[in-house]
Amino acid sequence: CEELLARVGSIPANANLRAAILADIENAKTRIIQSKPLSAQLDSAKQALDRAVKRQAQIHELINAAMKVRDSADAEVITKKTQVQSLESQLAADIASHVVNVDVSPSMGGNDSMRIMQSGMERVLND
Repeated sequence: CEELLARVGSIPANANLRAAILADIENAKTRIIQSKPLSAQLDSAKQALDRAVKRQAQIHELINAAMKVRDSADAEVITKKTQVQSLESQLAADIASHVVNVDVSPSMGGNDSMRIMQSGMERVLND
């Protein structure tokens, strides 16, 4: 059956055939299991349960690790946003303090706000 499944592949036109083959495989597995003594079936079921419990535990460990990484990344984003906001405020205050102290005499072009801003920026950059 497995070889037939490989030949059928994942071609959409063969979806019904693939489903029928998979159903036949499951039926064959069930018949094989049921043909064994109950004690053997019980042992097999216990082993399957143990494997499922181990997979579940591994998945929970992965989820917990992923959540810790996510929490760390969230904290870092908050820290970096706060840092950026603080630096933007400092820069704005620094620019404002230099703009207030800018010479706006007629020789600088009077009330030309672009020249005032440029002069303030030059002072910030030169400091």
